[in-house]
Amino acid sequence: MSPAKLRHALFDMDGLLLDSERLCLDSMINVGGPFGVTEPEALFLRCVGTRSDETARIVTEAVGEAAPAFLGAWDQDIKARFAQGIPLKPGAREALEALAGQGVTMAVVTSTRQHSAERHLARAGLEGFFLHVQGGDISARPKPAPDPYLEAAARLGVDPRACVAFEDSNTGVRAARSAGCVTIQVPDLAPPIEEPEPPRFHIAATLEEAVARSGLL
Repeated sequence: MSPAKLRHALFDMDGLLLDSERLCLDSMINVGGPFGVTEPEALFLRCVGTRSDETARIVTEAVGEAAPAFLGAWDQDIKARFAQGIPLKPGAREALEALAGQGVTMAVVTSTRQHSAERHLARAGLEGFFLHVQGGDISARPKPAPDPYLEAAARLGVDPRACVAFEDSNTGVRAARSAGCVTIQVPDLAPPIEEPEPPRFHIAATLEEAVARSGLL
């Protein structure tokens, strides 16, 4: 990578900074049975990294007419779990502090709705690290289209090719790579489906490793 040229970082949120995807999976397992969700883990992995409208389409495809009732129950169960607090992923705060200490400008690029993303980051005490939050309801085309990353880079006033994108999901990786970002995947629940292609795409076991290898420090 080129440390002299890479001074901007774009972060996914769920499954990368916040350990929220496990809560959502546990919730689907908890409420899905009565609505015909017979393989909650497999269904949830199909939803990882998608915006709410795409999640609804995937769920409807899986359970048909039961989808609206299930989505409502799942949403309420998730909100109840989130209200108890969303744990940070290991090393998330330390990674952000290290980058902030080096003057790296940062933004969040998430499929979660803007208002919800800002609320979750605030509750986790992370909102002060980011100059912009690109919520999933802002872009006309969500991930895996490049639009969210292109728009976030524009909000920072930088070329996306000068940004390092940190992602956990394969959907997010496709979006970041399509936008031209150097991309580092830190897989959470779903395994990576693309092979590393240095110097523009890497896979790391932890966020700390990803930041250390990013060329930003």
